Amino acid sequence: MPVDMQNEVIAVAKAAYDRNTTFGDLAAHIKKEFENKYGPSWHCIVGQGFGSMVTHDRSSFMYLYIGVDGVLLYRHS
Repeated sequence: MPVDMQNEVIAVAKAAYDRNTTFGDLAAHIKKEFENKYGPSWHCIVGQGFGSMVTHDRSSFMYLYIGVDGVLLYRHS
């Protein structure tokens, strides 16, 4: 994922934590923000202790931690 988009993911995720309380709400908020700006097919998973193997568009994948919570955001073709 390009650096500017990575910074946007971080900003959107941090803002989501200020407004939402459940992992499901956080993931839905982040997904909605990216679909509104970049179009459909974004997927977001937020939680603790999960792994993944996903097919994603090139340069459209990011996995980060906010505290102890993992945030996975990717776009599927």
